[in-house]
Amino acid sequence: MSAPLVDVSVLRGLPEPADVGAVRVAVAGLVARVLAGSVTDVGVSPDGRVVRLQVASVTALSAWHDLVGRASGGVASRDVGGLSWFVDLPPLVELPGVRVELTAVSGEFEVLPRSALVRAMCPWMPRLWEIEDREAAAAARLEVAA
Repeated sequence: MSAPLVDVSVLRGLPEPADVGAVRVAVAGLVARVLAGSVTDVGVSPDGRVVRLQVASVTALSAWHDLVGRASGGVASRDVGGLSWFVDLPPLVELPGVRVELTAVSGEFEVLPRSALVRAMCPWMPRLWEIEDREAAAAARLEVAA
């Protein structure tokens, strides 16, 4: 059995039903270890059962997704001024009975990371990356020839 990816010992003592303040502190500790400074807002539902994390970028959201590796699904939808990203994680052992939702908003012209999350949520991106790679290779060949 491998060691956990993050130290979640601070979450073990949460009462049932969880106290909202305790959940907030526990999630803040978890986030500090996983996402460093990329979480811009933490919200907890009044009953302490849903935690919403606003993440600064799709790159940070992808890092969380790749680290946890168990996201139950996500939806990318066009919004005014960019893309709204939403990932609803399955129940985490570290937070029993608490659902964690992650959101990020990308700028309309933001370069999206070449990540599993983007690949899963935007099926057109791998084709776009292929085109970009071919164009970059062609430009490099022209530069060498010049």
